Amino acid sequence: MKNWLIILSVLSLSACSSAPKPIVLSPKVPVTNHQIIAKLPINIQVVDQRKANYLVEINGASGAERKLLFPATPPRQQLQKTLVAGFNKANVSVNLQAGTQLTFNLEKLLVKVKQSSFDYDATTSIVLKVKGNSSNQTFSKDYRVSGTMNGAFKLDNSAIEQELNNLIDKLTTDIINDKQLQSFISQK
Repeated sequence: MKNWLIILSVLSLSACSSAPKPIVLSPKVPVTNHQIIAKLPINIQVVDQRKANYLVEINGASGAERKLLFPATPPRQQLQKTLVAGFNKANVSVNLQAGTQLTFNLEKLLVKVKQSSFDYDATTSIVLKVKGNSSNQTFSKDYRVSGTMNGAFKLDNSAIEQELNNLIDKLTTDIINDKQLQSFISQK
């Protein structure tokens, strides 16, 4: 009986602590400056090559407190969906069997937060490296975007989500509108 009381006590205490809410990524379809004239369809693959699966690392003032926040869905899937939609919007056909291959390697997608009792400082960094191969040419380029946030008290998930989504929007728009990448896709 005593063991059951201990088990129930532990379970009731653990029920009081809630797990951190996952970060929801919902980037918009990139804005295209003009239509790309592609002779052939392309195949797009996004590969997540980050060393860790979390998106946010929050470090407390003492340095001993550390909290990690994970995505609600894999960032690879969100980026794949966003890039495919962006290229389709720019008049580029995306097909898994296409001879022209674009591989986007997600190298970094991280928000680092320094949280004190009265304020926070956050830096966000996203790095996406693209490698393109077709029958007669190759393409390689790194795309980077970063941002900072700071404010009073505690940084909440909605502000983190907004910052990440805004930076992903900027990055994917830069990619879709990149003249060198457009030239590669157009086989010029």
